[in-house]
Order: sequence, then structure tokens, then C-alpha cells
Amino acid sequence: MQIWFHIDVNSAFLSWTALDLLNAGSHEDIREIPAIIGGEGADAALKVTKQVKGAGYNGDFTFTAVLKSGNAAAVEGLDDNHAVTAVANGPYTDGGTSEAVFGQLTFKEAGTYTFEVSENAP
Repeated sequence: MQIWFHIDVNSAFLSWTALDLLNAGSHEDIREIPAIIGGEGADAALKVTKQVKGAGYNGDFTFTAVLKSGNAAAVEGLDDNHAVTAVANGPYTDGGTSEAVFGQLTFKEAGTYTFEVSENAP
């Protein structure tokens, strides 16, 4: 499973890009995608929620968010692979949930930053 986050440090850039895409024939309005928008520098803590269904589980689940587009040099908090990890701690009952927080990221430059989030094998 992959989850994409859109982070924009300048909401005008998001609006302009959305209009350009719609005018070019896109059927998706990217302004409707969950986003984080900031000004001079934006801090963000990305989160995912893990839910276990079908049986309980006594372990933890880890997730990795990798920057797929945007200037990695303008993002504080990423490792050398332009990634950040998070852990959702168990144990889980059937249907139980736990939140994994990727930690603080600081975006120092206006632009659009796209992350791919993957669940790592337990």
C-alpha cells in the first residue's frame, strides 16, 4: 500500500498548479487532496494510523515516507535517502489501531513536496 502526501509551502503555488492541471484536462483537483500549507517555513509532522483486522498482533509496524518530488535540501528532518521513518506500536487487538508519527519536518523553501509512504514488512 502506498499513501501520498502533498505539502505546499506556498498556497498560491498550489492554486496555480491546480488550475494549470485542470485547464490541461486533469479530472482531479489537487486542491482537494489533503495538504499542509505554510508561509516563511512550514513545520509538519506527518502521521499514519495502522489498523489490524482479523486477529490480534503483538508487534510493531514501521512505515517509511520518501520524498519523491521537491527540493530535499530545503527539508530539515530527512535522512540521507530523503526519507523519514515512523513506528506504530503494538500490541493490537482485532480491529485495534495505533498512530505512527514521522516526526517534525521543516520546509524552508516554497514549493510542492510529494512523499510516498510505505509500510515496511514486520
